[in-house]
Amino acid sequence: MTSKVDIFLFELAGTRYGADAGQVVKVGHVEKETSVGAPLGKPLKGGRCLVFHTEAGTAHRLDIDRAIGVREVPVASLRRLPSSAVANKAAVGAWLDGEQTVLLIDLPALVPGGR
Repeated sequence: MTSKVDIFLFELAGTRYGADAGQVVKVGHVEKETSVGAPLGKPLKGGRCLVFHTEAGTAHRLDIDRAIGVREVPVASLRRLPSSAVANKAAVGAWLDGEQTVLLIDLPALVPGGR
């Protein structure tokens, strides 16, 4: 039996990202939650956001351009990034979705002290 994980896919500033779907509390329009700023880039369209919680339980939002949805992905197809290649501490790995590389993000790590 192959182990699988649910990845929430989204686009931001022309790049496709993924996050553990269990980290995403909701997807909606920009609301009152504290924004994490633009650690992955500024949205081109804006108006949409992902809401997630840090380990301390505080709600934060990441403004995005488009929510794509959840994909069930075999764990064996995920790759960790070497530490020398990681510019953003929230980047934890990559997944090749056909010809498109999806950078995997740990959402709470976008918040200073969130992880």
